[in-house]
Amino acid sequence: MAKFRTHFELDIKDIDFIEVSLTRRVGDLTRRVMTASQSDSEEGTSAADLMQEIQQIRGLLGKIHEQKIWFDPKVYQPRG
Repeated sequence: MAKFRTHFELDIKDIDFIEVSLTRRVGDLTRRVMTASQSDSEEGTSAADLMQEIQQIRGLLGKIHEQKIWFDPKVYQPRG
C-alpha cells in the first residue's frame, strides 16, 4: 500500500502562486454561480456544487493563511 508524503518543500513563490491560482478559481466559480443558467444544470454542475467547491477552496486558503509566520515587531515603529 502506498504511503503519503508528510513533508513538502515549497518555497514562498510556490505558495504565492498556489494562493493566487486558488483565489482566481474562486472568482471564476463565483461568476458562474452569479450567472447560473440552464446550461450549467445541463452540464451537471449546479450552483450548490459550485458553492461547495468554493467553500473547499476557501478552507484550503484559510489553512495556508494560518500556517504563515507573520512578523510582529517587539517595538512599534511608525512609518514616516
